[in-house]
Amino acid sequence: MTAPSKTSVFDGSAFWIWSEEHLHKRLSCEDGASYECRWFRKLFSAEESISTFHAAVTADSAYLLWFNGDLVSRGPGRGDVRHHFYDEMDLSRRLRSGSNELRALVLDYSTVACHPPELGAPAAIMTYHGGFAFDGRISTGQETTRIVSNGSWDVLRAVSRKFVFPDCFMGGFVGLYEEFDAGKWLEEWTSDAWKPATPMEPAWRAELVRSQNAPYELMPRMAPPVIELPASPFVTGFCPGGGMLGDGEQNWLSTDSVLTVQAGERKELILDAGELVTAYPVLQVQGRGGCVRITYAKALRL
Repeated sequence: MTAPSKTSVFDGSAFWIWSEEHLHKRLSCEDGASYECRWFRKLFSAEESISTFHAAVTADSAYLLWFNGDLVSRGPGRGDVRHHFYDEMDLSRRLRSGSNELRALVLDYSTVACHPPELGAPAAIMTYHGGFAFDGRISTGQETTRIVSNGSWDVLRAVSRKFVFPDCFMGGFVGLYEEFDAGKWLEEWTSDAWKPATPMEPAWRAELVRSQNAPYELMPRMAPPVIELPASPFVTGFCPGGGMLGDGEQNWLSTDSVLTVQAGERKELILDAGELVTAYPVLQVQGRGGCVRITYAKALRL
């Protein structure tokens, strides 16, 4: 990610945005979830002569950002309300002549305080309230067009991801378990039930804040984001208790083959990366009505 001028973004033109219930009503408690999730979307057109598109983005508490279908950023870096970080990026090569779409998925931890070991946001997250802020500039050399978060964006409540508290005594330190419904995800991605986003307060860089009532003091990310490398295969795998994998599971693990789980069948595998890494599994799945449960460990215990 490359940065536009640090003196040009978040000058009060962009707003923190959320959905219409604002901060006054929690919805997730109705379906057992603990955190709030929202989709945000901005549709805009660009001329063929457009040359650059630089942007800054942040959220409380976490976001994923797509531009024209490509995942381009995740963040922000961890800070606190008085040192709330934003990410800067160059989106020029993904800018299209004609219609373009920005889309963000935002996770709000603020509705659940951290009270280990009962439940709560990860203990390293400091949060004020849910929100999303975007400040972008499209430039042709002669003129600049700003794309900023405000009431012109769309919002949709995301129910495909649910964060629940299982019977886990470490819940307040490592966060809640995530339940992901791929069918609902596809419905949300193609949904036509979007509503206008609700602007809250302006988004200000720290040096421009003039009121003690401003909830955030924004500043550029200090630590670089974690580098995402291409996926690498697991080194080996086991059955629970240490038994060897069957031929089908071993072929799936060592080759680019397919592992089929029949209706009513259950498979349980222990996969070893071979080293201690900060990573997540990448799975391609096909089918309906199935459930995949993924858990992690820092040490291999059979």
